[in-house]
Order: sequence, then C-alpha cells, then structure tokens
Amino acid sequence: MRFSVLLIEDDKVDQMAFKRLVREKDLPYDYSIAGSISEARTVLSAETFDIVITDYLLGDGTAFDIFSSITDTPIIFITGAGDEGEGHQPMLVRARRAEGVGDHQQDPPRLDQQGQRG
Repeated sequence: MRFSVLLIEDDKVDQMAFKRLVREKDLPYDYSIAGSISEARTVLSAETFDIVITDYLLGDGTAFDIFSSITDTPIIFITGAGDEGEGHQPMLVRARRAEGVGDHQQDPPRLDQQGQRG
C-alpha cells in the first residue's frame, strides 16, 4: 500500500532531506511538495492526500492558515522555529482546538528540552 503525502515546507534543504529519507528508506510514499501556503492551496484544490505534513512557519503564513483548505485529512505540523524556553505545547493545543478536537482528546505528553517526557 502506498500513501499520498503533501509536504508543505519552504526550506529547500528540508525538502531535500524529506526526498532523501523517502528514497533511502524506500518509504511507500507518493508525495508532492509545496513551498508556501499559496502553493499548497493550489495543490490541494487539484489533489487529495492521505496526510499533510506542514512546517509551522512559512514565508506567506503559518500552518494555521492552511487548516481551512484541508478537510478529512490528518495534519502533522512541525517547526524548528521558536525559543526553547517558550515551548511548543501551547501551539499544539491551539492547533487541536482550532479543529474542534481539543475538548475530547488527551493532551500530548509534555517533553523537556532533551525530548524526554516530563
């Protein structure tokens, strides 16, 4: 079984890393890559995907800006941006609540700066 994946990532190095990972691990992914929110909207209007992986901070917006264009498709969003001290836990909760799922799912585990459960 193959999976259709949309990667929304504006960093060319991260795009290349994703392509290399899929190739080297022989992952069963058919993927498209969009480099911006506007490009992602164009791709999403023409294709459907099993999952969308999006960077949080993009040149023309944030991952929250694309949520309304995605229906019935799981979304994973990632980020390398931000201050370690500010933490990403509130961002994850806001994202889930924006989609109306925060009230009935358990909050994700808190991780310390080394990625260990705290």
